[in-house]
Amino acid sequence: MELPNGVALCTQFFEGNNGWAELFNQNGRKERNSFVDIVDSGPERVWVRWNYFCVNMENDSQPALRGTEDYIAYPNGLVWRRLTYATLMPNDPNGYSWQPIDFFAVAPSGTEWKDLFAKDREHGDYCVAVVMDAYGDRQYSVFWDDTGKPRREGDTQLLTDIAHSKGFAMVMPFKEGYEFVIMGDSSGFPSDKSQIVDHSFNDTGGWGWKSDRWDHWPVGWLNSQVHNYTPGSEYPYHFGPLSHYILKNPIVDGPRDYPVRAGDMEHNRWTERRVYYTLTGVANNLESIRSLARQWLDKGKTCARPDSIADFSTFPARVSP
Repeated sequence: MELPNGVALCTQFFEGNNGWAELFNQNGRKERNSFVDIVDSGPERVWVRWNYFCVNMENDSQPALRGTEDYIAYPNGLVWRRLTYATLMPNDPNGYSWQPIDFFAVAPSGTEWKDLFAKDREHGDYCVAVVMDAYGDRQYSVFWDDTGKPRREGDTQLLTDIAHSKGFAMVMPFKEGYEFVIMGDSSGFPSDKSQIVDHSFNDTGGWGWKSDRWDHWPVGWLNSQVHNYTPGSEYPYHFGPLSHYILKNPIVDGPRDYPVRAGDMEHNRWTERRVYYTLTGVANNLESIRSLARQWLDKGKTCARPDSIADFSTFPARVSP
């Protein structure tokens, strides 16, 4: 979801466990492995269906899984999303995924944090991500300064408590607008299997990449699954403060625990049978997102219908001056 200054929220896709299969490596980008259909072009709504195969960067003759995602956008500025996947390697942990939400953003080449986010008056750094409980006032915030040094308001227990609530929103508070994704029990993300990790702080289960930037997707280095951004590069870059996992047992140490959790075939097969839904949009303040999250998730099973958001009020697409 791109804003006028070119920064855009991307909540990623189903990625094969252990990084064995990706979508934006040089093989995943082939048209045979990633293709889009326009089911409905409006004007009452626009419906785009995305099918893709996650494949290995060395050889795409054996895809790990096939993902199908439907995006239905309404004139009120909200986007309803449906996610499912089917494994193509049923006896291999790499053919499954319990990580359809990586909270990434893509930014134009040459931009800095000061160009994208408002500066905190007290600390002089930038709030790059907020996780908020839809059913209470709990809130966890991540900050980076100009050198990339992280700070947070909250701790691991708070982040865990929010992830285990009935519903929550993950927000990037850009200057141009507060982009968000909402999910919860009603939308297919059971609270007892929900974990949000902060990649700036390892005690949350994060990987510790902090404010690292990469330019290998969505456009950029075609011959790599990972490529670090170099200042002055002509390519846009991306960064990812948070991730969301669907897990039976939480990850405490990312590098140590991730491959262990990925080997749980009973849980892997459970994730494949699920249908997941999210609500994405742009707001001009946090409380309006919290209110919208409750309004949608309180519809219960109706969240599975795209028209569950059709009658919501129009959301402003920019932050007020």
